[in-house]
Amino acid sequence: MAKSGSRKTGKQPIQSEPFGFAPKVITLLRDALDELTRSQKVLAIYLLQHPEKIGYLSIRELAKSAGVSLATVFRLCRHLGYKGYVELGEEVQRSVQYELSTPTRFRLGADAPIAKGAGSTFDRVIGVELDSLASMARTIHADDVSRCVQWMNEADHVVVVGSMGSTSLAEYFAYAASKVLPSVHLVTSAAGSATWYQVKYLGPKSLVVLIGFPRYQQSTLEFGRYCRRRGCRIVALTDHLRSPLAAPADLVFPIAISFSTIVDSFTAPVAFIHGLVAEYCARHSEQIRDHLGDFEDYTSGMNIWTKSPRRK
Repeated sequence: MAKSGSRKTGKQPIQSEPFGFAPKVITLLRDALDELTRSQKVLAIYLLQHPEKIGYLSIRELAKSAGVSLATVFRLCRHLGYKGYVELGEEVQRSVQYELSTPTRFRLGADAPIAKGAGSTFDRVIGVELDSLASMARTIHADDVSRCVQWMNEADHVVVVGSMGSTSLAEYFAYAASKVLPSVHLVTSAAGSATWYQVKYLGPKSLVVLIGFPRYQQSTLEFGRYCRRRGCRIVALTDHLRSPLAAPADLVFPIAISFSTIVDSFTAPVAFIHGLVAEYCARHSEQIRDHLGDFEDYTSGMNIWTKSPRRK
């Protein structure tokens, strides 16, 4: 843990500000800006803009992303009163997993210093999303994607689980997968009789996809544990291998997201889901044609689509 009095600045010990996300680390970074070297300040501003990356990127990845040297990362950590980057990261991880409230996210987004010429908040958000996509491209392994596609093809049932902010991701995954798989179920709440009807047939041949990001939903975790006991294969889409949702999973896809605004940063998870279903289609094109034909027949018969006027 960092000691507030360890910094030789002559200032009074810094008190934690009244918000949940690693308050001491954020306060220390803000307070230190005027005292840092040029390269250390670049790194500090990067961390204030991307606090969710602290501890989840390796020290080499962090240095590369911020455009500084490994020595700069180490020296900044020491300046803040930490023994090194590992100690700093552990403190942030403990906070982000369970305490990242909506007001906190608003404060982080509003207070993050933006370099001159960096553009509007909109521009910053788009830049963060592009960073998330690039990070996902580096961390997702082709062998894991192949294994997941194989499990999807072998499963008698696929259940997609997500609640709160991750509900939209679960709905998107279930909608896309249902076009190409014979039995897909969506669970957005792990309680009540409705959920039981979704899971009573699950067993070792079934695949369960858990989707959750900080703050992790306890209901999703409990559902994963329940399906683990039933012998299901479990895949987790979450932010890191140390996520609580990784514990019951056989296969984990770590997809970094940003917490710099009050809105969940889901560009990377959506792109992953799209890519996974597209990969399934590419590998099993023959067998999904009937599913797609049935889908079109159903939507046509139910008059779901609005008919566009013909152009003259």
